[in-house]
Amino acid sequence: GGVGGGQDDPRLEAFGLPGAEVEVVLDPRRLRPETVGRGQTDRDGRFAVAVDEAGAGLLILDVEVRATRRDFVSVAERLELPGGGKRLVVTMPRGADGAKPGGGNLLDETLRDAEPYLRD
Repeated sequence: GGVGGGQDDPRLEAFGLPGAEVEVVLDPRRLRPETVGRGQTDRDGRFAVAVDEAGAGLLILDVEVRATRRDFVSVAERLELPGGGKRLVVTMPRGADGAKPGGGNLLDETLRDAEPYLRD
């Protein structure tokens, strides 16, 4: 699963997954990331999220797009916020969700990332 796809990606024309929750988080690596937009996919699996942040659509903003739905594995992907009117493809594999994206403990994540550098 993940987030991506160019504006000519054929998956943009396919039917999608209805009822998925989509969240846009600004500066996901900050100690307290801020949710700047939320939405839900419609019956065709399409969604629009209005981002409530100064400069959105004009400036390059570092965000994380998160998607969750029951009976599907949640996904989270960091990317530069696309400008207004751009489209994304979010793919979610069917299955049990082991962990909610972005719900991890920041200290544990930091220690896990640093582990290779802390070995003797």
